Amino acid sequence: MPFYDVLSQMVPHCSPQNAKLELNAVDERIKYNKLHGIRCLLLILPSLNWSLPKWERDPWLREVTVNSLMFTESIVCLYQQICAFKV
Repeated sequence: MPFYDVLSQMVPHCSPQNAKLELNAVDERIKYNKLHGIRCLLLILPSLNWSLPKWERDPWLREVTVNSLMFTESIVCLYQQICAFKV
């Protein structure tokens, strides 16, 4: 038995169709928050690198690493926005 049928039985004023829509909305919000968490994790290392006093002359990370992390973050951001507009 699908979960939205169980939910509609537990909440008397909730039809199976409304329960299914609500669960889909919750799934979309969870996906959005997971993508946001990934974006935050991708920004940690570049932020630490740029917060150092001599980050330009004596970087902690190589430039390729920082650029790769920032590029990956931008791709995740773009994907997150595309998913948000589908809702």
